[in-house]
Amino acid sequence: MLKRSEVMWAVVSKRVWQKLKEEAEKEQLTVTKLILKILFEEFDYSKEIKNDYAFSSKTGHKIMARLTATEKRKLEELAAANGTTICQLVRNILYTHFFKDDK
Repeated sequence: MLKRSEVMWAVVSKRVWQKLKEEAEKEQLTVTKLILKILFEEFDYSKEIKNDYAFSSKTGHKIMARLTATEKRKLEELAAANGTTICQLVRNILYTHFFKDDK
């Protein structure tokens, strides 16, 4: 069994949080497991990652997830490559995943 001793957190907009809840219910997963599935299995990192401009720390929803050391390292490398923090990276990946067709 993988040891998830690392922690990652992000704050997402209400709109992304609503989509996460809907999708998690549809797939019968916890929100945290859905986020990890999106980050490490589904997201196409060759595509442009969009910014969630609707995000506000006052109205956002905080998410925390436990990661393996390998998963945390991958997120750190991706964040560095995109010039962001892990929190910003995760927020924008989730936004892009759910609203990729928004202009």
